[in-house]
Amino acid sequence: PNILLLIADDLGVDRVGAYGEHPDPGNTPVIDQLAAEGTLFRHAWSNPFCSGSRATMLTGRYSFRTGIGSFLSFNGEGEVDIDEVSIADILPPEYRKAAVGKWHLSGSAGSHLDHPMLMGFEHHRGSISNFPTGTDYFNWDKNVDGTVVRSSTYATTDTVDEALGLIASFSPDPWFLWVAFNAPHRPYHHPPEELHSFDLPAEVDLNDPDFMKALTEAMDTEIGRLLDSMDPAVLANTVIIFVGDNG
Repeated sequence: PNILLLIADDLGVDRVGAYGEHPDPGNTPVIDQLAAEGTLFRHAWSNPFCSGSRATMLTGRYSFRTGIGSFLSFNGEGEVDIDEVSIADILPPEYRKAAVGKWHLSGSAGSHLDHPMLMGFEHHRGSISNFPTGTDYFNWDKNVDGTVVRSSTYATTDTVDEALGLIASFSPDPWFLWVAFNAPHRPYHHPPEELHSFDLPAEVDLNDPDFMKALTEAMDTEIGRLLDSMDPAVLANTVIIFVGDNG
C-alpha cells in the first residue's frame, strides 16, 4: 500500500473533535471522519518539543538515542545524524519517498536544506524549520530539493499542492509521503476565509483560542482537499496516519 503520514504541529487532542476532550474543540470534520473510519489512539505519548517527536518518528528511536530532545534552532548546529537509519531507508526499494511541509530536523549550520534527502527522501518541498522573524504563512522561504525559493502561497495550501503533485508523479509506483503541516503552530493569523468558518477579530490575539481553531480548521479543510483530489483507486490503496508532533 501507499503510506500517507499527516503531521500537525502543536495540535493537542483538545482541539480534535473526535477525542471529545473539550466542550468547544473547533471544527475538524475530515480528521474526525478518519478517526471514525479507522482506529483512534488514546494511549500514546510524544516528546514535549517538535524536533524530538519528529526525530522519533523518522528513526523509531527515543530522543536520548538520537540526541534530539528539544527543538532545533534555525541557526544551530544540531541535526538528526545522517547515519541514523530512517523510515525512508527501510521501506522496500520500489517505494517512492518524499517529505513536504515543515522539516525542523536540521539547522542552517548542519546539513540544512539537503538534510531530508540525506535521510532517504527523494524530495523535500516546504519550510526547513519554523518560520523565522520576517516570515509567516503567507511569505516564507521554501526548500525545493536543496534550493530556497520565496513563496507567497499560504503554507497549509502549499503543503497539499506539493503532496498532490508528488502523488501524481509517483503513481503507479507505491509511495510514502511525509506530509508535515506548519499548522496550527504560531504565528497566529487570519487564514484564507474559504478555509475556515470562524469570525476572527481584526487584531490577532495570541490568547484567543479561535485563532488556533481557525488554523486547525484550515488544515482540516486542506486535508479534505488532498483526500478528495486523489484518484479513488489510489486512495483505496493508501494507509493514512494522522498525528500531532506535540501539544
